[in-house]
Amino acid sequence: MAQGVTRFFLGEFDAACALFEKGRVGDPKNRHAYSVSEVEDFYALTLSWLGSTLTNLGHLDQARTQRDMGIQEARRHKRAHTLVFVLSLACWLDWGV
Repeated sequence: MAQGVTRFFLGEFDAACALFEKGRVGDPKNRHAYSVSEVEDFYALTLSWLGSTLTNLGHLDQARTQRDMGIQEARRHKRAHTLVFVLSLACWLDWGV
């Protein structure tokens, strides 16, 4: 995910999108292992970053879908840090549209 965020801020949106897509389809078995040891839910964050990236590429409907999925995942797992960050990205996405 860190490489995708770096590409995003460098304006390399196609590369960022590819990296976020790759992270979005990760093995669900590994997700639980990461969620136990990490404060944030990387899957929810990846969905939200993907939404922001798709916004910059002009794919607004897809961006909103990814954003909503990220918010839903963050709420489902009840991770405060993740929810705050995902909602911040959602505001950023809506502000940019």
